[in-house]
Formats: sequence, structure tokens, C-alpha cells
Amino acid sequence: MKRLEWVELRFCCARGDLLKAILALLSVSTVLVEQLPDVSLHDNLSKVLYEGASTTNTLSPDLERCLGQGMRLGRLEVLGPELLDDDFGQRHFAGLEELRLSMRRNPVSFSWLSALSSTHSSLKELWLIDDNRHYFRRHTPIFISSFVEESQRQDLSKKYIIKSVGLRRVLLCSKSSHSSPLHFQNSRLLLWTSILIKLLMMSCVYSSVVSIPH
Repeated sequence: MKRLEWVELRFCCARGDLLKAILALLSVSTVLVEQLPDVSLHDNLSKVLYEGASTTNTLSPDLERCLGQGMRLGRLEVLGPELLDDDFGQRHFAGLEELRLSMRRNPVSFSWLSALSSTHSSLKELWLIDDNRHYFRRHTPIFISSFVEESQRQDLSKKYIIKSVGLRRVLLCSKSSHSSPLHFQNSRLLLWTSILIKLLMMSCVYSSVVSIPH
């Protein structure tokens, strides 16, 4: 197995002995797991990619331990993002590609987003999920304000419900190893190419891609 580079441990627990044996293979660069690995506190987990985790503003001790041992995190879902503050922007999640915010009734501050995005070059997508249909009825994030205003102007706002909003990141060519941060300015979210808005309309889910002018 000298050419084995990628291993997926799905539908099974990443037990210590099995995981250690796979991590010991020099050719393996990534081990994808669906559950937190069961290993000793002294193992290097930099090859491990945890597919996705759900958390509040406080990470669980087991997740903190694995991240501290170098484990990468592909997707992070935050339950109750209104509790996030500037300290969250200082966190580092190696390998993070997708951040999902499970929105509730309360307003959410995105003051942490610029700092978090500037240190996470792998972060590609940010999703605001409103499955309970509470948040977007009460709040309008500035990066979809033009869409909402135009809908109101055309008297369409009562004919749909926003289910989720996704933002896809612009890839910029730069000699710097650091990522360009995301900023709020002039009612636009800069450095994102498009916004994907999923609507509930006439009992159907409708997706619309809204390009952001540069």
C-alpha cells in the first residue's frame, strides 16, 4: 500500500488501534472520519480530517482535545450563532472549508467574520440556515438587503420565505500566504463572488444565485 494516500472511515468508529495503524502509513496524507477519533492524548492527528461537527459557542472538551492535537475540521455548524463574539474570530480550525450558522430568532453580529476568514484560507462557503423560518422574517443581513428591497419594491416579499443564504468566497491570486479578510462596507459583503438564496415559494424550494457587483 505504498501509494495509498486517502482513507475514509465511514459508518464505523475510528478506534485507536485501527487509526494508529493507518496513520503510521507514510503514504497516507488524509484519513476522513465521521466520528471523533478514539486515541490517546499523545497522538498527532494532523492527518485526520473530521468531516463535520456541530457546536454552540463553546466547543466540547473532546473536540477541543482533537483540534489541539492537529485534527482538521472540514465543516463546522454553529447552533445559536447570536452567542458568537470577537473571540470566535481568533479561533483556528485547520482545514475548515464550510461554516454553517443555524439561525434562531435573535440578531447575529458578524464582527468576528473578518478575523476568522483572514486566517482560514481554506474557508470556501458560509451558510445561514433558517429551518425554523424565524430569523429572516425578523432580520435582514446587509449582504441580501438589495435583494429584499427589490422584492419589496415589486411587491413580492409576501410570496416567499427565505430558508437559507449561502456565500461563496472569491479566490484571489496573491503572493501573500494570508487570506484576504471579509469586510462589511457600503452594504455589501466584499470578496464573495455570489450569494445563493434558497426560497420557499408556492410549496416549492427555489434557489437563486445573486451576483455581487465588484
